[in-house]
Amino acid sequence: MSESSHNKEEDKVAAEDDVKTAEDIKKMPANNRVKFGVLIGLVKVNQMTNRDVVDTVLFLLVGDEFDLESNFIIEDSDNIKHLLDLIDICPNTLQAELWSHFTAILRKSIRNLQACTEVGLIEEALARLPQASDMVADLLVDMLGVLAGYSITVKELKILFSLLKAKNSKWVDL
Repeated sequence: MSESSHNKEEDKVAAEDDVKTAEDIKKMPANNRVKFGVLIGLVKVNQMTNRDVVDTVLFLLVGDEFDLESNFIIEDSDNIKHLLDLIDICPNTLQAELWSHFTAILRKSIRNLQACTEVGLIEEALARLPQASDMVADLLVDMLGVLAGYSITVKELKILFSLLKAKNSKWVDL
């Protein structure tokens, strides 16, 4: 590794150590994978409020200040994968807030639905459903309805039906 690239890497790590707020993450000169990684670290140590986490996630998803009426298109489908990594470490209340806002932006745009299809979000959501709290499970089912209304594969349908179980002609809870 050359001296200059080594110094740039050290500067980048040093800059990440100084990141403490949502605004710091938004202003970081790094890619979204790194920004989501820093956000995950801050969530793990309870450094940010739920509101700040949601606002930062929406900013990262759309690449600028989020607005449900004028700026709600997901910039890069890889950001959805990063969102899933974040959601996996969040407490249930924050998961619920994130899924609720995310479903709202899915309803606003076919492009957002297509981005979710590209990353296989239905399968990812179905995998999380059995372990989800009741509150989060309801939101996941709501989102799955929106996504399935756009596109669902045979494989995803098979997974969905495998989760549906009946006992004595009544649905069994997951």
